[in-house]
This record gives sequence, structure tokens and C-alpha cells, in this order.
Amino acid sequence: MGSGLRTVYIKEKRKWAYMVQHVGDPDIREGKVTKKFKIKEWEQIKDQHQRNLKRNDPDAVKYRQSKRRYRRIPKNS
Repeated sequence: MGSGLRTVYIKEKRKWAYMVQHVGDPDIREGKVTKKFKIKEWEQIKDQHQRNLKRNDPDAVKYRQSKRRYRRIPKNS
């Protein structure tokens, strides 16, 4: 699917998930991009998306950075 922010519409059925993306004017049929995924593939994509959202959550990032910044350095005795 590539990188970047895109608005896509997904219809989940029993065996397949159908994706539709409109490029340009939605009234023109030529600008329509469609893709069909097996439901297992679509579940993997959704899981990956949830992991990315959790990893990039601003509060979680701030917490991880503060832990790194204030990590104790052992003293050499």
C-alpha cells in the first residue's frame, strides 16, 4: 500500500476484505483504486497498524524518552 496518509474504505466480509480508495474526484470512476485481501491478510494489516499506533502514541514516546534521559549511571568504585 505504500507510505503516507490515505483515506481508504474497507468492507469486511466472511472470506475477503475489500479496499476502495478514491484518487481525485470520487464522482469519476477512473480515479477509483480497489484491492481485495484475504481476511487473514487484512487481520495482519490491522494488527500491524495497532502496533504502530501504540508505538507512536505521544504519551508512550514521552515516557520512554524520560526513562532514557534519567537512567542511572553506575558509579565506578
